[in-house]
Amino acid sequence: METYGDLKKAINTISLKQKGAKIGNVALDAVLGAIPGIGTAKSTFDFVKAAFLKPDTKKSNSWLDKLDIDDEMSSIVDDTVENGFLKMIAKTIDSETDTKPLEQDFNMNSKMVTYLKNNYSGRTVSGIKEQKSVFDKFFTKFAYKFDKGYPDMNNTQDVLLLESLLSEVIGEKFSLKETNLSRSQLKKYESRVRKFVQQILDQTPFETVDGEVINVTSLVDGNTEFNLQSDEQEMFDSIFSNQGTLLVKGNIDDKDVTLNSNKLKKTASYGGRGAGSGTKVEDAALADAVFGLNKLNDGKAVDISFNGVIYNDIVTATTVPKTPKADFSFDNSEGERVIYLSHKAGSKARDFQQYGGVTAIANHPEVESFVSAVKENLQDPNQMEPGRGFRRKVEDPELIRKVVYGLDFQSKENYGINNVQGLLQGPLKFTKISKENTDEPIYELSSNHTILNPNLPEGEYEAYFYVTMRRNRNQFGIKDARFGVYTEAFKRNSLEI
Repeated sequence: METYGDLKKAINTISLKQKGAKIGNVALDAVLGAIPGIGTAKSTFDFVKAAFLKPDTKKSNSWLDKLDIDDEMSSIVDDTVENGFLKMIAKTIDSETDTKPLEQDFNMNSKMVTYLKNNYSGRTVSGIKEQKSVFDKFFTKFAYKFDKGYPDMNNTQDVLLLESLLSEVIGEKFSLKETNLSRSQLKKYESRVRKFVQQILDQTPFETVDGEVINVTSLVDGNTEFNLQSDEQEMFDSIFSNQGTLLVKGNIDDKDVTLNSNKLKKTASYGGRGAGSGTKVEDAALADAVFGLNKLNDGKAVDISFNGVIYNDIVTATTVPKTPKADFSFDNSEGERVIYLSHKAGSKARDFQQYGGVTAIANHPEVESFVSAVKENLQDPNQMEPGRGFRRKVEDPELIRKVVYGLDFQSKENYGINNVQGLLQGPLKFTKISKENTDEPIYELSSNHTILNPNLPEGEYEAYFYVTMRRNRNQFGIKDARFGVYTEAFKRNSLEI
């Protein structure tokens, strides 16, 4: 390719997948193999984005390689900024005359740096040192808020408070967390890669760094695509031994998407903030709770209304250690846990994995009956089959309440780590409501979807027993079987028995 006209022709050729065609002197198939996702491009923007996200180790041996950006630079640039930059590049390509020669010194890294400087008040991926004095003033001003006079980055609460304060200063949510699941992040620990593979094969949704939920259907590693029926070990070996970008295919709100794995959020279960505390709480939920409380009344104690009760003197939120039903609590100024909450990600019934496991309720007649029915429907009663899944509605109201609110369930009394006041899904919301005979406000706590103790989940959130295939997991004498209590909407293609 020598001109922008040649580049536009190449884009059209790739879009049409013309057999036997060439991109410059390179066969079309070679280009498609070198640039994951480019074969589905329908516009110049799609084309540029695919080339932009191409792994550094992959080469098409054509001018298209110049549209790639350094993988490390891509990982630190916000998605919104990145999309704005790509739209600018695509518009530039479309507007250039066909006869204009392609620049041989074209450099996407340099163009990104220039774009940042021109659109973000001179800020770019370098040049942070000049802000040192600003940060010195910041920490001097807020030193009293930290026990040590400065934020201890090994202290979860200090980190959350720092994020909250910085968010207030810049006027938007700020996070210090390593937030993504790039290949380099996954490969830091073998166990992390194992969990990643299992989550794909289990069809457990991922949260994106933008707060969306994606149901992954396949993984693309270079020229190899792994689906839900692929071998677990082969997928692991590919991720662990290769370099460059990983792509995941799936759906977000019923729309098919292809994402770089660095767009998947690194939650606490992968070693995000709060790892080591032994808790299953989602990092984002706890951060939102602390952030929300600090924003309500300038960090002062507030009154919170939840499930018909007003709780006074609430100052912070803290994670609940180990693995009880409560993910975190709202605490008063005396350090006492007051409101115990279970939290789930997303906004829909199918966005989170499960209400709970069945180990602690294994002797319940409904569980025993479901297990027996599963064995009767398997070719081999001792082996879960690939692609198979079974479900059954949970009927016992008290059993449902124990699964949703905790094994110590009691209505309206003796709340604790295994008898929570409610289950909240998605971002926490604080709504100001009136308070009689005083000017002090009360804030009502809610979320995208809230289930209040002792209410039963309804509609798509109804409780169902499910069993799915999970390699190396054995329950009730069935190899590769995982049992749990999920929402009705979790996996509707499962056979109801």
